[in-house]
Amino acid sequence: MIFGVGIDLQELKQFQKVVDRREEAFLQKVFTERELKYSKQKNFIQSLAGRWAVKEAFLKAMGTGIQNMRALKEIEIINLHGGKPYINLTGELKTKCTVLNIKIDASISHSKDYATGMVVLSRDKSFG
Repeated sequence: MIFGVGIDLQELKQFQKVVDRREEAFLQKVFTERELKYSKQKNFIQSLAGRWAVKEAFLKAMGTGIQNMRALKEIEIINLHGGKPYINLTGELKTKCTVLNIKIDASISHSKDYATGMVVLSRDKSFG
């Protein structure tokens, strides 16, 4: 049973401006060390914008949106073998999703100018 769906689109030029303006403080507030390390091996801005888009899509699917920047760091986007994105939650978000028995599916896509993230949250129909 679908619990929530979220999608987000990031324009790479605009995302680059945000990173340039607030660079280190922004990166440390929003991304984990593992996300930053992975993105440095790729097209840095494209990779980070995709991760940002998935984080926003996840919060939209949860129905909360970005209530505080701290929540963004509790959502870590890692890549499984073959590149499939996986959302690793920590903190309050992990607890909430565990209690609600939420399964998370995510997708990231990039083009020359945009990065997009989509998240589908589902629950077992028999769950409360």
